[in-house]
Amino acid sequence: MARMTISLPEELMTRLEPIKERINISLVCREALEVRAATYERANGQSNGHIDVESLARRLREERFTEQGRWEEMGKHNAATWMETASYRELKEVLGHKDVSANIDAYKLPQAAFRMMKLDMQQTGVELAGAPAVGYKTAWLMLH
Repeated sequence: MARMTISLPEELMTRLEPIKERINISLVCREALEVRAATYERANGQSNGHIDVESLARRLREERFTEQGRWEEMGKHNAATWMETASYRELKEVLGHKDVSANIDAYKLPQAAFRMMKLDMQQTGVELAGAPAVGYKTAWLMLH
């Protein structure tokens, strides 16, 4: 895999300091750059003239929710609701998995929380993977 160095404003670096161990900064940058590259290619007609309407609709839904922070808010709400009924054993298990940031995509929420997440995402037509799921699960874990 190729490497690239990025420069960040001091203010952003200060904000990232307390959470940089919990998020995969490289993954976040790759996803953002992938979206930007795809947008550039579409704008320059490099998409071979084929428009995949389903992919376009999915991408626009994901971007809308990601930009508005909606998935993070839904994740926080889910966590607060789950904590009201969680047992001591369930809470202890979740707290033992706080350092899953390197593989947040693969992290499995407790069953009741996952059902809520699945319902939230199905209602908006978004898949249970990708940036919305990462934002949702990250916010969910941060609340604990």
